[in-house]
Amino acid sequence: MNAKPKPLIVSAVVSDGKVRIVDDFGYRVRSKKAAALWGDGAALKIRIELEEDAIYHGQRKHLHGHLLKPTSDVTGYTVPELKAEWRARFLPEDWMTSTEDMNREQYAEFIRAVEQAIQEEYPTQCWDACLNAMALSDHRRRA
Repeated sequence: MNAKPKPLIVSAVVSDGKVRIVDDFGYRVRSKKAAALWGDGAALKIRIELEEDAIYHGQRKHLHGHLLKPTSDVTGYTVPELKAEWRARFLPEDWMTSTEDMNREQYAEFIRAVEQAIQEEYPTQCWDACLNAMALSDHRRRA
């Protein structure tokens, strides 16, 4: 397996009782490229849900790029160690084992709980590093 492609996210609608991909041609082109990078036999997870329940890419980017990475850099804990701790503490339902089990609102609540924990329980430098990561990301987006 070579480079890791970005997740393949597609828009779909229900039409005549079937799930139909809105941009079928674009999906076929992107999925072919992703499959070539992943390689035969790669295990994939496909999740189909209502658009209003789907977790935003920006939410994942915020958790991983603005909270996990800076906190890891400051504390010395690895990203997997922090993720495991936060999942154990903040997953909203007992049956959940991953943030992938959450809907958009649950994910937002999870992020708020993580932000609060960083501000209240970790060294001040952690939240400062998170704020710097957010500011840098915002600066790049505007440039």
